[in-house]
Amino acid sequence: MRILGGCAASRPAATLTVMSTPSVVVIGSMNADDSIRVRTLPAPGETITALGVSTALGGKGANQAVAAARGGASVRFVGAAGADDGDAVVGAIAAEGIDVEGVQRLEGVPTGRAIVMIDDAAENSIVVLPGANRGFPVESIEAQLAALQPGELVLLQDEIPAQVNRAAAAAARAAGATVVWNAAPAPTSADELVHDVDLLVVNEHELEAVAELLGVATGAGPEGAPPRRPASTPCSPPSRRPSAPTPSAPSAPRVPPTRSAASPVARRRDASRRSTPRRPATRSSATSPRPPVRTSVNDCGSRSARGRSRSRRSARPAPSPAVPRSRRSSQPDRALSGHPSSRIRSAARA
Repeated sequence: MRILGGCAASRPAATLTVMSTPSVVVIGSMNADDSIRVRTLPAPGETITALGVSTALGGKGANQAVAAARGGASVRFVGAAGADDGDAVVGAIAAEGIDVEGVQRLEGVPTGRAIVMIDDAAENSIVVLPGANRGFPVESIEAQLAALQPGELVLLQDEIPAQVNRAAAAAARAAGATVVWNAAPAPTSADELVHDVDLLVVNEHELEAVAELLGVATGAGPEGAPPRRPASTPCSPPSRRPSAPTPSAPSAPRVPPTRSAASPVARRRDASRRSTPRRPATRSSATSPRPPVRTSVNDCGSRSARGRSRSRRSARPAPSPAVPRSRRSSQPDRALSGHPSSRIRSAARA
């Protein structure tokens, strides 16, 4: 196919190669799933009434075949069903456009069935009857895969016998096909492992089960193989030995700070302070030095001190309330009543 982009004169033509439709061969289980709706799941020994029931196609192999067909692949299904009750299941698979020529019908064996009970809380309880899925003949695998071509894909699951999966993987590897193994349900023994696999599809629980059976989880690989990294920590860094703590250098002894040599003036001042008894410290004298005391002579010949601190001023008693001028003018001054000048003024008034 040729595609011309933009202007043909300015850009060279590009060629697009279209791949053919992928071909998938699914070898797996096929079931009839009966879904029963209930209000609550029954307790042991309890009988309840179902709200409804429906039957649909199930089985891991059939589900994956339908998904691949709806995704656009050319799918061929290889499985087994009962001769008496397998028509509905085989017809449902064929209705999806899947080749069912590889489905074998077994006499006296029921088709696989699953009983699924679902309550109102969406909790479920499932019972699976393998039926014809466990009776798949191993000897027919080589004939079923005789027409396999290189580049095709073979898809396997664990709802069929393990020997069937191993035989199918070996035949697919010999034909040059790609083998995909979905290890579900999780294998429980080393006999259920499939070794000729190109791609392993698992969840966390299934991965731990496969790794434990391979001896990867404990670090011991198969006989003669080097140890492998544990599966639980696939990207964990290599362990390192804890380094010994580095001894810290002993700290130097703490030396108290020394005072600088005082000047002669400071030494004399300190000596005078020690010899002079200290007065009780007041709020102002504790924070600032006392101002110098300055004296002066007033008109009456008495000395008054100036520059006293606020603390001494605040210690004085409060003055008595002033006497009104009117009362003071009408009464003679008692303090001067005995003075000679006061008697002279009194005689002059008389």
